[in-house]
Amino acid sequence: MEIICNQRQRRIQFNSPAQTTGVAAVLVHKQASKQREREEQMIIIGNQRDYTNQIIKGIILVMLTVGTDTSSMTIEWALSLLLNHPEVLEKARAELNAQVGTDRLVDKHDLSNLPYLHNIISETLRLYPAAPMLVPHESFDDCKIGGYNIPRGTILLVNAWAVHRDPNVWDDPTSFKPERFEGLQVQPSKLISFGIGRRSCLGSGPAQRVVSLALGSLIQSFDWKRIGEEEIDLAEGTRVSMPKAKPLEKTCFRN
Repeated sequence: MEIICNQRQRRIQFNSPAQTTGVAAVLVHKQASKQREREEQMIIIGNQRDYTNQIIKGIILVMLTVGTDTSSMTIEWALSLLLNHPEVLEKARAELNAQVGTDRLVDKHDLSNLPYLHNIISETLRLYPAAPMLVPHESFDDCKIGGYNIPRGTILLVNAWAVHRDPNVWDDPTSFKPERFEGLQVQPSKLISFGIGRRSCLGSGPAQRVVSLALGSLIQSFDWKRIGEEEIDLAEGTRVSMPKAKPLEKTCFRN
């Protein structure tokens, strides 16, 4: 992180055009823009906080610690489900071969042409959300929900796992069926893996792209098989996030 900041500061000092394609680059570019604004206007900007190096490092640290763990868990759950449903795995591989080909790996420009891959990830997040209780919220005012009085200041948790398996919301909710998302615009209140409303996860878009690219590349590059005839154990672990109780064991062969 220090190397990145030093490199960006040198570009700012010598008025070099900053490349703003990475997260760190965008934040440091924002930092430099605020510095120039103050120098030009000779004012201190109200209550807006400066993008100091410490804040930038904190943002990057949060992205790495939060995003890496949840994304890797989602990929592990997706592979486990695909190994238990080889017909879904073959359908995903066929889509990748048709839309991307076999001479290169999937990239971000291909994702809009891979609806079935997106359906697999959506169905994985429905059955096994990385944060099954989402994040705590606090009620700002006294309210009444479902006959229960909720005082102001109450810490609230949303059980996304239960919502995603509610038979009143989903048909055959415990089955892995990526096809349920075909041509379907899912209501935001039904699939809430990343939360809902103004406090939903800001990293949902990047996270889904990262998982799509990683899972797509794994399907393209390897022929995945279970070890033995028994199905993969889908028991859930007990943490704030929801890993598998038993790490996934499988065999793979280079395509």
